[in-house]
Amino acid sequence: MAMRIGQGSTVQAGFDTAWGTAGSPSFNISHKSESLKYVADKKEEESLVGGRASRGVQTLGSKVEGDLSFILKPDEIAAIIAWATGKEASTTQIDTSAAYRHTFEPLEDPAGSAPKASVVIDRKAGVYQYSSCKVDSLKISGSPNGFLEGSVTLRGYDEADGVLNGSVKKSSLKAFRFVDASITVDGSDFGDYVQSFSYEYSNSLESDLYVMSSGTKMGEIEFGKLGVSGSLELLYDTETANLHKNKFKTDSNINIEIKAISTEEVDTGQPYELVIKIPVSQITDSSFNISGADRIKHTINFQGLEDDSNKVTTIEVVDGTDSAYI
Repeated sequence: MAMRIGQGSTVQAGFDTAWGTAGSPSFNISHKSESLKYVADKKEEESLVGGRASRGVQTLGSKVEGDLSFILKPDEIAAIIAWATGKEASTTQIDTSAAYRHTFEPLEDPAGSAPKASVVIDRKAGVYQYSSCKVDSLKISGSPNGFLEGSVTLRGYDEADGVLNGSVKKSSLKAFRFVDASITVDGSDFGDYVQSFSYEYSNSLESDLYVMSSGTKMGEIEFGKLGVSGSLELLYDTETANLHKNKFKTDSNINIEIKAISTEEVDTGQPYELVIKIPVSQITDSSFNISGADRIKHTINFQGLEDDSNKVTTIEVVDGTDSAYI
């Protein structure tokens, strides 16, 4: 029996146009791990007929769900963000270069249905397709001496045999690194303090939606209330203490921007970029306790808000794709 290992496996995805109808893969995901699986709601037929044991079990409902974790490749992340947010507000060429800035915003009701994509996974002994997956949450994080990493939690329609798209190429670009990033709070650079960060975009996706006409498969699920949150682990100092005193304790809003500039270039002098903006946010927790003789750390948790002038978050990606992703 051959030994199967994860090294060399492939994950591709492509947007679907109809719920339950798989589209062809159109982009690669440089995955670290995956947990997508077919989930069956099997119920026992309740009857006293027969002997001491059950006489029948049937599948009354099924779906697929799981996670994909990945490193952030400059030429792959825009498609994943489009999948999560559902709306590309603009696609703009930068000067006359081959670089384009894609601006993503949250999909708003009644703007349309949340995007769905089929995920195809080569697990060596078999290739599996998970159709019409929607993003429940997107997470992006970074820490010292590491790459920027992400994950998506997915829910979808069904599992079937899959086929990889040979024309979809794996990224040859270097991933975004923690040292490629900068973080500003109310316009002030906090690069001297940030030891790690996390950002989460949560769609509160419906979990189980079954209707009579859908049979044992779910009807099309949609987004619920949007949540944007995150955390910053900082070296404790006067400037971070001022956030605690002047912002956290007074319920004052802050503006947070996370920006990563790649060492890779789309065009000469124009690097790939990722910019996450949370223009209005509240610090929900602030702590800087002494746990020993080591440096004091200051941990801040925040929640994104919207107002009449600002979306709760916008995400911009600069890459070489000249058309909208969605």
